[in-house]
Amino acid sequence: MNYRHIYHAGGFSDVFKHTILIALIQSLLKKETPFCYIDTHAGIGNYDLHLESAQKTQEFQYGISKLQGITDHDIPDSIATYLNIIQTWNHRMRQDSRLYSSDLKELDILRYYPGSPVFARELLRDKDHIILAELHPEDAQTLKQLFKQDKQVATHFLDGYTAFKAFLPPKEKRGLVLIDPPFEKTDEFETLIQKLTLGIHRWRNGIYAIWYPLKNPRQVNHFYKNLSQIGASEILCYELYMPQQQRSNHGMHACGMAILQPPWGFKETLERVLPWLCQKLGEGVKWREFLHMSRK
Repeated sequence: MNYRHIYHAGGFSDVFKHTILIALIQSLLKKETPFCYIDTHAGIGNYDLHLESAQKTQEFQYGISKLQGITDHDIPDSIATYLNIIQTWNHRMRQDSRLYSSDLKELDILRYYPGSPVFARELLRDKDHIILAELHPEDAQTLKQLFKQDKQVATHFLDGYTAFKAFLPPKEKRGLVLIDPPFEKTDEFETLIQKLTLGIHRWRNGIYAIWYPLKNPRQVNHFYKNLSQIGASEILCYELYMPQQQRSNHGMHACGMAILQPPWGFKETLERVLPWLCQKLGEGVKWREFLHMSRK
């Protein structure tokens, strides 16, 4: 309950997580039928990088700041969309908070970093729906305020794992669950396996994306082993390593994303996105596919 994402907002793990999230939603958008996006640990939805807490760690310097101003003609679509949403969000927030300036240079300065609920909302169609769960009382209230006039977004002061029983399956037959826990508890990986087993049983058509830190190899390898046994039709696991952050003693320097029951062709999409992303994030940054299992 003490975890606050502002200390890590916009860092390399956010870039990794949010570009994959956008690629997943873009895949869902290829079909006309509506979908539901569920975020089990939604946070506050918007992070001011000028706050002292963000400036204390400055993790965004190893993440989103590395991608600012990129104009490559070969930029992958999901990353171009990611950067466009961030730019649009900063313009909007400056207007809403009366920090707007007509100076174009001022508009190019990154101040606000959107959370996963905002990235999802920016891509939503009128027929799609979002369910957000957040357990931290102050953060839940901030999140509710952010979407207070949005009829397509339902926010809940709720333990994210309770959402598996409360909201699965959603009325839409298609959709995505993002699980991004703080990993404050030592048994977080075990809890994830329990809840994912329940989720797949209740909603077999759902896509599940899980973010996790790579701190304890034994725990992570055990997680991969258990993940392969829960009955998902297909599993993809990717890892990202940031040596610059390791040398700076900023704590976490590697993270992973597991995608259960990914859309058709998603593996090929990430194999285009991740090499480009690593090249731009800096020297020595690398990715690897750790697990690909298919029962199809």
